[in-house]
Amino acid sequence: MSDQSSRSETPHDGDLARREHERRERAWSPADRWRAIQETIRWAEAQANARRNTARACIEQERRRASLEEPTERYDEDGRIQE
Repeated sequence: MSDQSSRSETPHDGDLARREHERRERAWSPADRWRAIQETIRWAEAQANARRNTARACIEQERRRASLEEPTERYDEDGRIQE
């Protein structure tokens, strides 16, 4: 009994995966593939300006918040709350 005849084709089978990959590749014309690549690049470049939760962005946001807020308590030179 041969090893290949005893096992069934699964999605992880090398030959099946290769055939599926080739089938998908044939579905693209070179012009369509190039258009898709260009659209993906344009999309990625447009995402570059999206806000991210980077350390720098968080620090800048905290600075803006701190400059807008009035302290609710006043302190004297010794660090005690003034009444």
